[in-house]
Amino acid sequence: MQLAIMGGPIEMTDTQKGNCLKLERPVVSMCCLTYNHVDTIAQCLDGMLMQKVEVPFEIVVHDDASTDGTAEIVADYAARHPGRIRTILQTKNQYSYGPHPIALLFEAARGDFIAICEGDDFWTDECKIKIQWQALESHPSIDICAHASQTWISSADSGPKKMRPFSYPEGIYSAADLLLKERIKVQTATLFFRSHVVGSYVRFMRARKRNVGDVYLKALCARRGGLLYLAREMSVYRLASLGSWSGSIRSDYIARSTSATSKIIGLSDLRYQLGSPVDHAIRTVSARTILWVLRDHHMPFIQKIIFLVHNARYLSPRALWKVSIRRFFRGGA
Repeated sequence: MQLAIMGGPIEMTDTQKGNCLKLERPVVSMCCLTYNHVDTIAQCLDGMLMQKVEVPFEIVVHDDASTDGTAEIVADYAARHPGRIRTILQTKNQYSYGPHPIALLFEAARGDFIAICEGDDFWTDECKIKIQWQALESHPSIDICAHASQTWISSADSGPKKMRPFSYPEGIYSAADLLLKERIKVQTATLFFRSHVVGSYVRFMRARKRNVGDVYLKALCARRGGLLYLAREMSVYRLASLGSWSGSIRSDYIARSTSATSKIIGLSDLRYQLGSPVDHAIRTVSARTILWVLRDHHMPFIQKIIFLVHNARYLSPRALWKVSIRRFFRGGA
């Protein structure tokens, strides 16, 4: 069955079609965004299915026209768990020409709360959703919760290598803290938030193309009461895995500069939405993003100059001067 929605078609199995209407409205939507994650998607979905949740929940999976068999695995899971897993199986890749697929995924979610895990990451604690739901229920003035996580680096020779866990003191962190990442860094698979706050985020993403969305998601969700952080380790983040955004731009300076420009523009727009509390943080992150591109030794010098001139208007005069000095006078080209 093909259902036309904004951004592309949805494929829903006949079994799902018959059972979805019988489900009571979910309190929690566990959302999975996947593309070419054939080796990891099963582990991701298993982490969702094992959750011990005391309220009605659904699992919504958006596959962005994978070419490696990921969509077939997702369809098989949906067939084996009728009425529990809802699938959005794209026949045309949305990321390559439309808004970020995460906007489509969140629009399909029906729960009062949303948890997200991309197809190359996975949850390790069967009580993760229960713990985070209870945490936000106990803090009605806070809209988003996150937790500690492990990081794995995959290697063809030695397999996954575990890095130092992302773990910080429990407490409440501001939107500026999340943008600067000096006090705290949280991974996408740790996020749990109220669904009513994603409307502004979906509109924000729909107006932009090919942005990396979790930066803005965290900041927008934390604008009211900050982010509640739990020190319990409950997920794994795979760094630069096959099919991941970080892996795809690691050796492509054109992709790096394009992505950086998109991010800087988005941050500038975000500053107007969130106001003065994040002004310094956004200017700092914009300067760091420019430096991240200029440090690429494979990027021709003239391309660095063009990139810097193109993005100079998003920096304060002081930040622009500091970037120029650090890169071209002290660090060389």
